[in-house]
Amino acid sequence: MNPRLDDRQDEVRLYENALSQAGEVCSLHPGRTDLLISALSRCGLPVGSRIFEVGCGCGSAVKKLDQQGYKAIGIDLSALLLGEARRNLPEQRFIQANAACMPLANGVVDGILMECSLSAIVDIPGSLAEFNRLLEKNGVLILTDLYVRDPSDLE
Repeated sequence: MNPRLDDRQDEVRLYENALSQAGEVCSLHPGRTDLLISALSRCGLPVGSRIFEVGCGCGSAVKKLDQQGYKAIGIDLSALLLGEARRNLPEQRFIQANAACMPLANGVVDGILMECSLSAIVDIPGSLAEFNRLLEKNGVLILTDLYVRDPSDLE
């Protein structure tokens, strides 16, 4: 086992539990693809840009990014969710990694997308620093995060 992954298993369980409670098929994106498309248009990333989706879960946004013409790679800490993503989207690339310590070179991506997963990360400052390292000069971070820790709060 990779120690960079092992020490974050509580984060993984929190995210996996949230997905199972949502009753969705591996999706915690309240805005669905409308929010993603809106964010992309506001950022001005041209089609063909390289985008990492951090906290990709089962890959629904990776699929949408690919359909829109972007070069998308999904990154998640959960082996369970990545297994589902790889089964559903065998043509896509997925990497198991901790958001605060990714096994990738500096400045390799035009954009990083993070939808509804920042709140599940323990080391937010470390993750944001890692995103800065990975983004090329003038790269963009697309961040949306709506999270209800207690579903009874919605009643």
